Amino acid sequence: MKKVLKVIQIVALLLTIFEILAFGIFISLYVLDIWNLQTHMSVEGIGYLTIGIVIFNLIVLACFFMIINFNKTKNDLSLEEIVGKEINETFLFGEIGFLVFDNDNKIVWTSDIFHMRGVNVINQDVFEWNEELKEFLNEDDTFEKTIQIDDNFYIVKLLKNNNIFLFKDVTEYENAVALFQRNSLVLGIIMIDNYAEIAQNNEDSNDIIPQIKNAITNYARTFHFVIRSFKSDSFFVVSRNEDLENLKKDNFSILNTVRAIGKKEDVNTTLSIAFAHDFSTIAQNNEMASTALSIAMSRGGDQAVIAQMNHELIFFGGKSGAEESRNKVKVKSDANALLNHIETYKDNKIFIMGHRGMDMDALGSCLGIYEICKYKNCKDFHIVFDHTYTEKKTRYAFMTSFAKSQFDDMTISLKKAIDECDPTSLLIIVDVNRSDNVMCPELLDKTEKYIVIDHHRQSDTNVIDNPLLKIIDTSASSASELITELIKYGSKFPPIPVQPKVATIMLSGIFLDTQFFKTRTVGIRTFESSMVLKEYGADNYEADDFLKDEIQEFEAVMSIVENMITPFSGVVYCKCKDDEIIDSVTLAKAANQCLAIKGNSASFVIGRTKENEVGVSARSDGKINVQLICEKLGGGGHLNAAAAAIKDTSVNEIEKRLVEVLTSTLDEARKNIEGED
Repeated sequence: MKKVLKVIQIVALLLTIFEILAFGIFISLYVLDIWNLQTHMSVEGIGYLTIGIVIFNLIVLACFFMIINFNKTKNDLSLEEIVGKEINETFLFGEIGFLVFDNDNKIVWTSDIFHMRGVNVINQDVFEWNEELKEFLNEDDTFEKTIQIDDNFYIVKLLKNNNIFLFKDVTEYENAVALFQRNSLVLGIIMIDNYAEIAQNNEDSNDIIPQIKNAITNYARTFHFVIRSFKSDSFFVVSRNEDLENLKKDNFSILNTVRAIGKKEDVNTTLSIAFAHDFSTIAQNNEMASTALSIAMSRGGDQAVIAQMNHELIFFGGKSGAEESRNKVKVKSDANALLNHIETYKDNKIFIMGHRGMDMDALGSCLGIYEICKYKNCKDFHIVFDHTYTEKKTRYAFMTSFAKSQFDDMTISLKKAIDECDPTSLLIIVDVNRSDNVMCPELLDKTEKYIVIDHHRQSDTNVIDNPLLKIIDTSASSASELITELIKYGSKFPPIPVQPKVATIMLSGIFLDTQFFKTRTVGIRTFESSMVLKEYGADNYEADDFLKDEIQEFEAVMSIVENMITPFSGVVYCKCKDDEIIDSVTLAKAANQCLAIKGNSASFVIGRTKENEVGVSARSDGKINVQLICEKLGGGGHLNAAAAAIKDTSVNEIEKRLVEVLTSTLDEARKNIEGED
């Protein structure tokens, strides 16, 4: 730039001297009328000549400005002139560049590597040129970041004291990493849900099953992954990361294809799909794929689950409710496994517990397991119970159904359970599968011997790891129904006895979770289980009475419902006052009440349940999967009944988040009864 200015100064000086001399000579000749200039050139002609000279000077001046402006974007010095040819060659060989900016953040100099790559940024604001560089302002000198400039990638570092950015080209490395990631190994499993039932119960199954397998094969061919059948109902999958990304973009349309195949024959046909990738070994990828498949199945099937190292599980599908299974062989197998485990630990301490906020279904489930333990002559077994974490109606039903001495003998406090539990103890958990929602989470740290029995879909977070036995059947309407089946099919001679008062509470649990047989999860199994409990002496009048509201609670529910808002067709929500503590049971009852109104398919009730916690209770008639929506809020549950509890927030904030989640997720969560999307 300085060289250019020097040349311009010399040219301008010479031009000025030339014009002054020429003008002086011309005036002298004109005044002396040499060569009769006054005769040949009038004053008007001199004026035109003067104007022409002025225009010429303006043109020359404009050219000078253009040259100056053009050269403002050029460096005065090359790196070679500063550090020498050898060192400059070293920097070029290592593909290292420098960028210097002034206190006004204007770029004043760049090294040769930028010029060679056509990056001309002199006189630009460095942070406007690349906004990613702003991150360096709040970091220390050790901070490094990889950024992309045109087609090249650089590791960048800032020397704050010198206003210098260092750039190290890592394009080859980044391209190699990207290539590796695109081609990295992905393992998966595809399983046909209810394969045995389809094969046994349908005359047309000989045609349906080949259609499903053919659809899976064509899908594999379309998306370039390899499949091999390793069981009659399962395929092992080998693929690449890039192909898995294409499957994600496709939203695993094979789920819809297989569902449509079954619909033509009025048969429920669905798939459970699992993929795992980025784990350190092939064995770990295989293990995580199996775990992801178990989660897909425990959530009711008809979905794909992707497990990636250091990432949360990703779910696709899951719109269909779990189909009621009539596979008594599976129930008998689960019942025998449960009784065998209890037999194994009959001389150890056994703790039975449900979830916090224990309701009638959780209590009925605990009592059912208690009867099984008594049947197996276990020596030391108790239900973990705490008044604080039990619903009022449940507490009343439990304490009035049994004499105080019986109640004290059947239950154990949280503190005493923590003190007595040891690594040899057996922990049986019912009506819950999240470790953060059990009655006493501390017991999970005391022993690793757990049995989990639940009807809720398994979440991807806070899962109870590595249980001895996991019985999660999302097609069951309630945990009490599930335990009743285990009692029925686990009975030998003599059969497992159940007290009438226990059967009554279990029946009340079924009433609660099915809304008195009105939910879509109610099937033949539900009525059969209710019939079994009636045979044991269950009193349906008393079971109903346990669930009746007091006048104060009824008024509280109606005061919530009267503020109902309809953000979307068929979806309603209510919110309570932020400064008012509402029992979670009241929220659930309000959600049920909203759902009782014709035209409502899903309801959500938001209220503060603790000083630092806001709860959301959700209910559905089966047309909308409220579990998917509650999972987005940090909760979970079942297709027809779900909840969430969010700490350190406000009711208004959760209302805003709920509307956002509904806006983005409702189409995905909406369930078409006919099985179409």
